[in-house]
This record gives sequence, C-alpha cells and structure tokens, in this order.
Amino acid sequence: MRGILRNPMACVNLLAAILAGCGDAKMAANPVSVTLDPSTTQIIQQGQNLKISATVGNDSSGKGLSWSLSGPGSFANQTATSVTYNAPGSVSNLEKAMVTAMSLADPTQSKSLQITVRSLTAAVPFINRPLVPPSALPGGPGFVMTVNGTGFASGATVEFNGNALTTTFVSDHQLTAAVPTGDIATAGTASIVVANSGTAHLTSNVVFFPVATPEASVNFSDAAGSPIPLGINPAVVAVADFNGDGKQDVAVTHAFNQGTIDILLGNGDGTFTQAPGSPIPIGIAAGYILVGDFNGDGKPDLAVQEESTNTAAIIEVFLGNGDGTFVPAPGPTSFMEELSPVIAAGDFNGDGKLDLAVAHHFSNSLSILLGNGDGTLAQPVDTPVPADALGGSIIATGDFNGDGILDLAIATGRANATTILLGNGDGTFAPAPGSPILVGDSPGFLVAADLNGDGKLDLAIPNFLSGTVTILLGNGDGTFTPASGPPMLTGGEPNSIALGDFNGDGKVDLVVQNQFSANNIVIFLGNGDGTFAPFSSTNVAKTGPMAVADFKGDGRLDLAMVDSFDNQLFILLQP
Repeated sequence: MRGILRNPMACVNLLAAILAGCGDAKMAANPVSVTLDPSTTQIIQQGQNLKISATVGNDSSGKGLSWSLSGPGSFANQTATSVTYNAPGSVSNLEKAMVTAMSLADPTQSKSLQITVRSLTAAVPFINRPLVPPSALPGGPGFVMTVNGTGFASGATVEFNGNALTTTFVSDHQLTAAVPTGDIATAGTASIVVANSGTAHLTSNVVFFPVATPEASVNFSDAAGSPIPLGINPAVVAVADFNGDGKQDVAVTHAFNQGTIDILLGNGDGTFTQAPGSPIPIGIAAGYILVGDFNGDGKPDLAVQEESTNTAAIIEVFLGNGDGTFVPAPGPTSFMEELSPVIAAGDFNGDGKLDLAVAHHFSNSLSILLGNGDGTLAQPVDTPVPADALGGSIIATGDFNGDGILDLAIATGRANATTILLGNGDGTFAPAPGSPILVGDSPGFLVAADLNGDGKLDLAIPNFLSGTVTILLGNGDGTFTPASGPPMLTGGEPNSIALGDFNGDGKVDLVVQNQFSANNIVIFLGNGDGTFAPFSSTNVAKTGPMAVADFKGDGRLDLAMVDSFDNQLFILLQP
C-alpha cells in the first residue's frame, strides 16, 4: 500500500478500478431493460406504417438501441429510441415481420414486436365464443355487444338475425355493436355473424345469442316426434338455417357402405320435415360434416368427409341453394391418402376464401385444403406436426396467440395430449411453445372459448378414460396453463362436449355426453372465471355425437343427438 501511495498514477488506476467494480455491481443489481410501445402483436394492412418507440432502463451509458427487421417491409425515421415500420405495398397472403430493439450497452437485452401484414383483400371473419355478454334478458334495455375474433375488416358489420347493427370497428380482432331494445323484446335466440365489406359476401361462423330469463338448473326432454327414425348408422350431426326461414335445421351423415346425408328442416317447434331431395345419396360411407360458405354466396354449404376405402378418404363439398337443397360442388373431390375422421374450417391464408384443415388419425401430419372460392378445394398440402400429435381426432379453430391469424388445437387421444399449431398466415402451421400439452387419458373432443372472461381463448377437453374434463386457460401467446382446482369429474366416460349459456345467466356452460357405464348427459354450469360447478345430471340417458341450437325459438339452447346404434336422431329440448 505504501508503494501505491508513492505513485500517483497507481492511485488513479486503483480508484478507477474500484469505481468500475461498483458500476458493475450496480448494473448487476439493476440490469438494463428494454420495453417497446406498442408491446403486443400488431395487425396492419399492406402499405401502412407503424411507429414503434423504445425505452431503455438502467443504461447510464446513453448508448441507446440498435433496430433490426426480420421479414417483409422496411424501416424509416430510425433513431436511437424509435423507428417507423413500413409494410410492403403488396402481399398475397398474411405475412409476419419481427422488429427487434437491442440495447447497445448490454446486447443480451432486447425486445421484439411481431407485426402481421394483411392484404387489402378482406379475410373470411371468425367469431370467438362467447359473445360479450353471452345472453340477455327479454324486455331488457338496449346494450353494446362486444364481438371478439379475427379477420375483421374496417368496414365490418355485426348482423343480428340478418339485420346489420350499428357497428364500431375497434381492431382486426374486436368489434362493438349497439343492440336496440326492440331486438331483445321477447325471448328467442339470435344468430350473430360478422360480415366483411367487399365484392364477395364474406360472413363469419354463426354464434347463437340467447334472449331468456335465467334458470337455476338445466334439463332436457324429447321433442314431439323424437327420436326421429333415420337410415343405417347415422354418424355426425350439424346445424344451420339451410332454407333461410329463421329456424334451425339439421344435417346428419350416414356411415354405412352406401352413405347418405339427411337434411331435416326445422318447423320452429322442435319437429322436423325432410327437405326436398333428402336424403342426399353419396354412394360411400359419410362421416364428419361441417357447415360453411365455401363459394361466398351467403348460403350455408356442407363439407363432408367420406370413406373411399378402408385406408383412404375423400373430402367433398355440397353447395347450398338456400332452400334446403344441395348440389355437389363442381370439379374433382379432394382425395386423402388415409382415413381422416374430422375436419375444421377457416380462412387460414387470409385470402377471403374458406379453407379446410384435416388432422390425420394414423400419422403425424395435418392436411390443409385451400379454398378456391367457388366451392372447390386445392389438393391437400401436408404440414408435419410433432410425433406426439399422432392420433389427432378433433380440431378447434381460433387465434390463440393474438397475431390475427387462425391457429389450430388438436386433441390427440393416443398421446393423451393437446397439440397447438400456430398459423403462419399462408396455410402452413408450426407447433406452439410448450406443445403438445399433456391432459387426461384418451382425450377425444375439445372446444375453444373464452371461459374466464380475459379476452383470450381457452380450451375444454373431455378425457374418456380419466372420466374428467381438462380446462386449459389461454395465456394469449399460444401457450396454455391448466386451470387450478380439483379435476372436473363427469361421472362416466366423457366423449363429446358442447358449450353455450344454457341457463341464461350470462356465463358459459359445458354439456358433456358420457358413454358406456353412465350413458347420459351432464352439465357443468360456469362461474364465469374459468371454473365450473360440479356436474349435475340431466334426465337424458342417451349417447352420441351432438350439436347445439334453439330448435323452438324460446331462447333456450337445445340438443340434437345421433344414436348410431338404433339409427335415430334425438331432439332434446329444454322445458
């Protein structure tokens, strides 16, 4: 020490070293941080620009940031704390760009912002369930309805039973609409859709909105004439208003060797009449069926999975004429190289045409059939998925990470898991972080909805062998967290599941169909926070695939259920 004191430069160096050490300690205690504004995924159109600002915390150096761009577009007006992102002037599909701000003082600290760029062509909109609120009291005051989803254009309107409401565009994924008192004056169930403006008639999926007085419990009983005799081996049921009379109708596929499709037109009282030309002959076994507008004419069409051989399948579209009759779409059908029990619809590349996703049951792949807008489909393009996704059985669609692009959730029964696939905007998909997610034993079905009211999509998954329902709460970034609390026991072997506000209290409920030992339907009444009351049994001792609609127009959601063993269809009405 005496030698150091005799050397003034040594003292200076020692002091500098001490101060530097203190500075390092201070930085370690308060590391550099980077924040961006905006901080969540942004969705803009081609040719638009977006200003991004950054803040650097605990940076005494004043060095600021460096900016980098991955994906389409360019930068302008770049400074140490802000930049303007310019979207490309033209995109053919949905495209993603990633803007990253990195601290120059500590390059390990950075923040990134994802930007989804849409073309000027409006997409087919998609509505998340539930609507907010999910239901209303008859005779109550007018209110503002919030509709969440994806693909909403700036001129989109919310339609209430076909009538356009005064609609406010909030964002690509949210609209608000004024519902006048007159629309809810009496009990009933409204069909809500979102319509995007443009040359084509781009309408969303239908979400039901009950107008009813709350009830303490839910039960069902057979409608007059139920069960309805059908042909051999009815397989799957779908509902829609096929003839435009404001009453819900039913379509049922048959999985015997010379398959058919029954079209049953609702009379508005829970009874049905065969449509002209029904049953529709197919000639091969027909399985899964869904409703969508595949040619953009505003009339509901049908997409049907058909079994061409014991190891292969065909996807065929039947175009609705708007009067309850259907004709096969022109052109070739789409041939699948293996059996594919289920299909899901959505505009997966944002081009304004409805597409199909097919999860294969025996391989780790997903096929996407892009729609041509005329009812025909392009030949399948396979997307590899994780091996744990083997055995995909049911698909749910929604925007799980908030980037404005539709994603997929697949129940994978043989892996006891649920696989989350995030859309890239061009019809391809990639696994989400943390996917697949282990659930119970042998999950078969699943549904997507916002179950806890936080604006993020969640999943409800019945587990057949576990006798439980798993609730996965969405984090908004494509990842999910299992809901807290004990397992939701169903009292049997749960198979199919459906959701809606069945008791009219403004909260989402779950209806679960148990097979084998219980052979019944149970209901879980929602608490609105992602939790549910213990199941209550109904007086329905029946089993089979089911669909939800209000078949008698009283504001109570009812069930249509296929009985494949006795070749009949049950119409189960709330009293």
